[in-house]
Amino acid sequence: SVVVNPAVNTTYTVTGSNGSCTGTQTISISITSNVTYTLGATATTVCPGQTVGLTVLGGVNYTWSPGSSLSTTTGSATTATPLIPTTYSVVGNDGAGCNGSGFITINMGSAPNVQVVSTASAVCTGFSATLTASGATSYTWTGSTFTAAVNQTSVAVGPGTYTLKGSNGSTCASQTVITIGLAPPLNVVLSQNTFTTCVANNFPKFSKPVQLSATGASSYNWFPCNQFISICLGPVVQVRPPTSTCYTVTGNSAVCSGSAVICVTVIPQYTITVKPPIPIMCTGDSIVLKVANIGSVSIAPFAYSWADPEPISLYNPLDFSVTAYPTNTTSLPRTITYTTEVLDSRGCISVEKLVTVTVVPRPTMAVSIPTINGVPTNTVCFVGNSTGYPNVTLNLCANNTNSLPPQYDPTFTWVPTYTSTSGPIISANPTNGPQSCIIVSAPQRTPTPVTFTVVAGWNGIPGCREIDTVSVISVDCRSVTPFSFTTATVNDTICSRQCVTFLAPADTTFGGPMSYTWTFSGGNPATSNLKNPTVCYNLPGKFNVLLQVCNPYPKHTVPPGSCYTRGYLNMIKVVDIPNPRILPKVIFQMSPKDTIIRFASSIVLTATNASSYVWDPPYNISPMTGSIVTVHPLQTTQYHVTAYNSKNCYSTDTINVIVIEDCGEMFVPNAFSPNADGMNDVLHVRGQCLETLTFMIFNRWGEKVFETNDKNVGWDGTYKGELMNTGVFVFRLEGKTYDGKAYTMKGNITLVR
Repeated sequence: SVVVNPAVNTTYTVTGSNGSCTGTQTISISITSNVTYTLGATATTVCPGQTVGLTVLGGVNYTWSPGSSLSTTTGSATTATPLIPTTYSVVGNDGAGCNGSGFITINMGSAPNVQVVSTASAVCTGFSATLTASGATSYTWTGSTFTAAVNQTSVAVGPGTYTLKGSNGSTCASQTVITIGLAPPLNVVLSQNTFTTCVANNFPKFSKPVQLSATGASSYNWFPCNQFISICLGPVVQVRPPTSTCYTVTGNSAVCSGSAVICVTVIPQYTITVKPPIPIMCTGDSIVLKVANIGSVSIAPFAYSWADPEPISLYNPLDFSVTAYPTNTTSLPRTITYTTEVLDSRGCISVEKLVTVTVVPRPTMAVSIPTINGVPTNTVCFVGNSTGYPNVTLNLCANNTNSLPPQYDPTFTWVPTYTSTSGPIISANPTNGPQSCIIVSAPQRTPTPVTFTVVAGWNGIPGCREIDTVSVISVDCRSVTPFSFTTATVNDTICSRQCVTFLAPADTTFGGPMSYTWTFSGGNPATSNLKNPTVCYNLPGKFNVLLQVCNPYPKHTVPPGSCYTRGYLNMIKVVDIPNPRILPKVIFQMSPKDTIIRFASSIVLTATNASSYVWDPPYNISPMTGSIVTVHPLQTTQYHVTAYNSKNCYSTDTINVIVIEDCGEMFVPNAFSPNADGMNDVLHVRGQCLETLTFMIFNRWGEKVFETNDKNVGWDGTYKGELMNTGVFVFRLEGKTYDGKAYTMKGNITLVR
């Protein structure tokens, strides 16, 4: 068999054979046209999610595609739900073997993609969330809290379910549903840095700060909102209530609120007292005010503060004790009120204490002196144990001339500046109203006026007083008695052109007040009326001194007063200042102040032109006193001589002894003859160069027969007290020169008998 697919009408012939016979047969195939289908749709454009009915005519068997959006893929009718523009195809046949096909396109309408954004998923009652639509050009809202549909983009809604429909102006529209839940109230949590506080300031009154903190919300409102809270809005505030106070805070978020209460306890203020309890003073005086008792609830240490109602009338207003100096006024009596408070170590302040000071007028007082023989006098005689002298007492009176406050009595107190067994006040009249008088004597000798002080005041007002003084001259009315005088320094021979201070007798047992008349032979000045004059003497010699002392009291004698004269012969001895010179026994003199010697040599120095001499420094010099000394320095040295004509009259001179540092040759003789002929009997080290040395001699067997460390000690040719025979010996010399260098020498010595 074969399969043919003719394009036009065609007759086909087939020939068959069985090997011996053949045969033929023909068949004609006629070509007819394809079946044509007619497709229809209930709508050619639909919105997303809508359905459309599809139908086909012209055949009997049909198959539809694509089938993903069709309700059925067979039959002459089906329902399509496309999501995008789609072309649907259908194939079928006419039952006679002829096939057919057809196509139809369903377009999509422009449906908006509606979306909703909410500011909150849940809100409290009374709060709202904002719903905002997007994706369309017009919107319609319906829901729980709407009585009618709302046509706008955004809406504010409370808890509930809401539907949004959106359209772009075509037949297509879309919708969505959103639910806003009901949120519980905010849990506002409060805390504080301390539960108790105390009053920290009285004017104005507020407590130490307490910090209150709130959490659980985004904004906060505090109540009561007054001057005792730092700020009324915010999560953290500082409060300073003067009394215990509870605070309510309301916390809010965008969708809810909540509230809480917190209380601050203010402990009671402690009290203080001030001494004196009833302060009173005189104008012009001061008064000390002290904080005395501080309440037991306070904790030391304390800080103090006083408020001054007047400009600068308190001294040290930050101490527990202050001194008040109220301003002087003419309107008296008057009061002035001070305020004090105490701050303890916690910063807690006391209740303020008001201290009212009463200021009263001062007493006005004057002291009068008596009149004797018509002349006011303040002089009284001191006579010791003598009798018969007039004018040995005085009457002194004090008067308080100020008008007295009726509730106070005047007081007087007399104070002398010296005392004795009987006292200077020998009798006192009782106070007679505003006057008080006393009788005074001169129980002591006083070289200066004595001041009597009277203090007037009011009884019951401590420190309120007025002071006046009167000077009483107590003169010694006794006769001058024998005395002696001296000089300010020990009286010794002085140099010409020096001065001496003379001292009159300091004791007044021989009378006073005194006048002095000095006479100085050879002195400048020659006379003086000073008590302790200074006199200069220009020329040498011995001079006399004379002093007359007179007392002009008592005045009633004829002649008045008394005198006494004392003199000393040759009291002052004056000598010339020495002019010493140092003269060397010349070896080589470079100048009047310098002389030269060789190393280890000596020189004689002679001082002239004085009575005695003292030399220095004590370096290689002998003796240390006297006009002639011998020096043998080992280095250049300056010598001084102090030349005296008396203990206090001296002068100095100096000389430089220059040492040439050439010590000469150092050697040991190579032979000596200890035969007691007085020539070359002792072997010495020769030369002056060594400061220290060790000189040793050995016999030919190496035995040490002599050793010395003194260059002035030599070997006399003996060993252990026995004479050594003629022979050759070996020596060794070790030492140190004056400039610190080591020195050694060795060699042979011949001993010749």
